[in-house]
Amino acid sequence: AIAAGCGSTGWLYALLASHQWLIACFSKAAQDEVWQDRSALAAGSYAGNVTIDKAITIIGPNASVAGASQTHGTGAVIDGAVTVSAATGAVSLAGLEFLNSSNNATTFVGLSITGAAAVTVNNSLFYATAANGTAAGFDRAISVTTGATGPVTISNNYITGVATGPALDDLSWNRG
Repeated sequence: AIAAGCGSTGWLYALLASHQWLIACFSKAAQDEVWQDRSALAAGSYAGNVTIDKAITIIGPNASVAGASQTHGTGAVIDGAVTVSAATGAVSLAGLEFLNSSNNATTFVGLSITGAAAVTVNNSLFYATAANGTAAGFDRAISVTTGATGPVTISNNYITGVATGPALDDLSWNRG
């Protein structure tokens, strides 16, 4: 879709996003050298649910860009639910895209904070690919449960999607 507007932009994005695959073609020693900072995520799509059960900092390529200024699909896209259950320490998530690609019949929570760790989420994009705002779907971008007893800081994020409208049936999310 990016290349539809500009072939050069599409080619450059493909080149940058595919470097993860290219690094995987190198020796194990070279891979370890490149990825020794395991908290940095390169541009690309990461499918599957994630549970964070220890203190960690995860920095996406858009960490210095406010969520409202980000474009869907151009950063580190997590296509699945993220649960922060760490009991101690600090968890920092910055410059990520939390993608809701679920259907309206399935409840989806982009980021669920359930533990006692200090959690900071900033400069991230929460994006839904369909209208998931009905009571049946009850999709939320961020949920802080009663088990989340540590300090939580949420700043400069953007919650949006393809569907906007006056009724819940027409919205991308049921609530923030």
